[in-house]
Amino acid sequence: MIPVVAIVGRSGSGKTHLMVRLIKELKGRGLRLATVKHCHHDFDMDQEGKDSWRHRQAGASPVVICTTSRLAIFLETETEMSLERIQERFLSEVEMILVEGYRSLPLPKVEVTEKGKKSELADQGDPNLLAVVSHDQSAGRVPIFLPGQVSELADFLYERFFRAD
Repeated sequence: MIPVVAIVGRSGSGKTHLMVRLIKELKGRGLRLATVKHCHHDFDMDQEGKDSWRHRQAGASPVVICTTSRLAIFLETETEMSLERIQERFLSEVEMILVEGYRSLPLPKVEVTEKGKKSELADQGDPNLLAVVSHDQSAGRVPIFLPGQVSELADFLYERFFRAD
């Protein structure tokens, strides 16, 4: 089974900054990674007037754009696709999936807190909390990493999910 780890935290806490640095660290260990960014609002990455946009407007779904080095799929859905379905359909050829968001799912989580804030998930006793990235070093029952300790966090995750038993 492909490990999925959610990077969670309030808006402005540094989740995306951590994700980018963590991706680089884990890729440096040779892992094939995928990411999923969960949004609570609609967005449209396609550009109005472009061929792919016109194909979607005409009713095609999915619409695939393919170049020599990149592939994009625009797929209209009637309801939000579950993370499990996304993984099953699109992410089967990776070794680890990092997701930004999905705070309410029962996934292994790393919580990022804003400076001066405590871990909400540690306070709530979330059993899926693996670690906290925080300036506050008092989260309790899980390892705590300072925001600059990305390499150490990558080591922790690598050991947790890929150590040879």
